[in-house]
Amino acid sequence: MKNFKRSFAALAAAAIALAALPQVSILEADAAQAVVIDNYNCTVINTREDGTVELKITGVVDDTITELVFPTESDGVPIEFVSIGDKAFRYCYELVTAILPDTIQSLEGDNNFNACTSLTEVSLPEGIPTIPSHAFYGCTQLAEINIPDSVTCIGALAFAETAIYKNQGDGIRYIDNWAIGLENEGETIAVAEGTVGLATCFAESSDITSCTLPSTLKYINGSAFRNLRLISEITLPDGLISIGEVAFYNTGLTSITIPGSVETIGKEAFWRASALETLVVESGVKNIGEGAFSECPALTSVTLEDGLESIGVSAFRDCEKLTTIHIPEGVTEIPAKAFAYCPLLKNVTIADSVTYIDGDAFTDSGVMNNTLAQLKYADKWLLGYNSNNSADTEVTVKEGTVGLASYSLRNMQKLTTLTLPEGLKYIGDNALADCHSLQELILPETVERIGNNAFYDCDLTGNLTFPASVNYIGAYATYFNNLDAVTILNPECEIYSSPTTLSGTIYGYTGSTAQVYAETYEREFIPLDGKTTGDADGDNSIGLNDASMVLESYAKNAAGDTSFVFNEDETENAAIIQAVDIDGDGALTLKDVSMILSFYAQSAAGQNPVWEDIIAG
Repeated sequence: MKNFKRSFAALAAAAIALAALPQVSILEADAAQAVVIDNYNCTVINTREDGTVELKITGVVDDTITELVFPTESDGVPIEFVSIGDKAFRYCYELVTAILPDTIQSLEGDNNFNACTSLTEVSLPEGIPTIPSHAFYGCTQLAEINIPDSVTCIGALAFAETAIYKNQGDGIRYIDNWAIGLENEGETIAVAEGTVGLATCFAESSDITSCTLPSTLKYINGSAFRNLRLISEITLPDGLISIGEVAFYNTGLTSITIPGSVETIGKEAFWRASALETLVVESGVKNIGEGAFSECPALTSVTLEDGLESIGVSAFRDCEKLTTIHIPEGVTEIPAKAFAYCPLLKNVTIADSVTYIDGDAFTDSGVMNNTLAQLKYADKWLLGYNSNNSADTEVTVKEGTVGLASYSLRNMQKLTTLTLPEGLKYIGDNALADCHSLQELILPETVERIGNNAFYDCDLTGNLTFPASVNYIGAYATYFNNLDAVTILNPECEIYSSPTTLSGTIYGYTGSTAQVYAETYEREFIPLDGKTTGDADGDNSIGLNDASMVLESYAKNAAGDTSFVFNEDETENAAIIQAVDIDGDGALTLKDVSMILSFYAQSAAGQNPVWEDIIAG
């Protein structure tokens, strides 16, 4: 009688489920649409070029199934099941076998097979990266399972309350070549050789004081050692690939070396490791995640070796005793709050690979506080200005500066004169925004990148020239300015595609990105073409006077005098500079003078010289 009632209830539930679903044929379905394929409720993921429809199983119509069958066509249409969704087979109490086809690429969500109490046989396909949290929780008859080599993460309690969990006898629970948890609360553990992964929450909040890891270990999943206050040291093996989120959160570790085999240190991996004093990140590590070492108040020694590519937001925030940091070669950006609230951090060196520093990267750190100087620097980067100097009218950025951090001079509303040094390469987002009194600006011929909103709401007038060295101009760069025109001397400069990026008439070269921008947004475009190569005085011929003028320009610039111009009209002057920069290196040098003289001498000798031959030597 009970079986009859159960079967009737199941049929009724199936009928209700079928009635609730939209009756869409697989032939009519679009991506994200729900369809029913045999006994499976599905979502269409994609339709491939060959017509094959990719599906995710989201549930079952009849939960009394005993095995899983995966058809390869429906309504004459080829199909593939590529994913099993959140709770898809939960409470299928009579399911005995789950042999998943190779087409399955992922288990999504959690609880995928939760409480399948009759399940005894499972085969997972190679290719899936994760076994989610609670995926097989409560499958009480499940005694063994294969873990594909592709798996890099096993979620918390994925196999809790299964037969696998019981009485392994050595203090650690294993599934295949993964350690998934502890059997007891012993003080010392040694993970067996051959183990490739520690599952999520492996030893969380336990009382262990010592842990030995095997040489075969590749993956430490999230929260694996979370809240282990009694463990003071651990050796991470060479060959380890990843450290998961909050893996060592709030531990008692005093020092840690991250081997070069590690690709990523996860988000907040060592957050609030309050006893951590010494950190070494070896060459080969690519990424330090967001907040990875934040709020480590005892951290005094940090070694970051070359090859690191990224440092996450707030990575070292609130490290109260940190005094020195070297940003290694390979890092390109120092993001928001990366070293914020490190009050003793005054010694900072920054590799040449860095092209951007966020305005909040060093907020309330030692390099920003306790200084009476007008401007605040970290190594070769300008970070900001002293609030006592916010009404200054003149600023000279020191020689050797390579970058202005984002927001570094923003809102200096009285600033009228800004001198930027040759050698400056990067002007960050909002670096000069809201400098309402700044009417004139000369960009050095070394600047490469202009960030978003760089000159937003300044009072710049006339024609702003972007030198040939500039290869990127960001969004809103000259928005809310009074510029009549801009001149772009790099024909291939990338310009952010928006009508508000640049103001006024656009000067540039025929066929250049400047022309494309002007035509796209219906701006007047004036070409710079037509100047005779090597002609400095505008007489359309090459002579000694041209070489003399270029030599004078070179000599004065070398002496720090930037007053020399070939023509009082700024746009004409820029065009002449382009014409006499014979080798196209963005600077007027003795080499350019020599080539102009060579051209003149050959012409005087009736040899009909060609610039390409002269440049080639």
